[in-house]
Amino acid sequence: MHKREPDRTGDLVLSGQMRLTGVGPELQGAVVGVAELQLAPEPDVLHPVVRDPEPDRDADVGEAFDGKGHEWKYAAMALEFRVERSDASPGRELFAELDALFNAQYPGRAAKPGSVTTPEEMAAPHGAFLVGYEDGHAVAIGGLRALGDGVCEIKRMYVVPHARSRGIGRALLAALEDAGRRLGYHTVRLDAGEEQQHSRVLFANTGYREIPPYNANHIAVYFGEKDLSGS
Repeated sequence: MHKREPDRTGDLVLSGQMRLTGVGPELQGAVVGVAELQLAPEPDVLHPVVRDPEPDRDADVGEAFDGKGHEWKYAAMALEFRVERSDASPGRELFAELDALFNAQYPGRAAKPGSVTTPEEMAAPHGAFLVGYEDGHAVAIGGLRALGDGVCEIKRMYVVPHARSRGIGRALLAALEDAGRRLGYHTVRLDAGEEQQHSRVLFANTGYREIPPYNANHIAVYFGEKDLSGS
């Protein structure tokens, strides 16, 4: 596993739910944050809530619900998000895990990918690639790339199996959205395939609205958009 020591040089509050410390002046290579994340039932924030259809088995970024399946569980963790590269360790290894998962979920994808995202697209000055660390261990990744006209796209969100259903996917999504704001984007888009049921629940519960297809990804069945300027 990969151990990192945080560089606490500043702070930042994301979405009113977590405080990130260690924010550097530049995105590339900066510590985006160390988060002491508290997720508890908050009706003003979380309603309307879309029910998760079943336990988190699709290996995406699904979140935790209470016993009734309609509220967020309480979760507490220390998360650090760093802007790194998708073609460097540890992001490279987690990226490969995600790629293998998608190839298994969507037969034929290896020969005909739904979309192709390069490391350079998810790097400064127009993109970012985040690696999430819990207690110094890499547990999540996600990328951001430019689409043009002030719009960015979130790509390749992934949480390792042992870290799922504890709010890490939600924290990762918030960190990616904040990176988009810091890069000057006013709108973020994303897509998801049929197997990413829990991801789609997360997107619906965090303010994404479904839109018509904005790309030619033949695997995607969901296309979402969110305004970053007022969130």
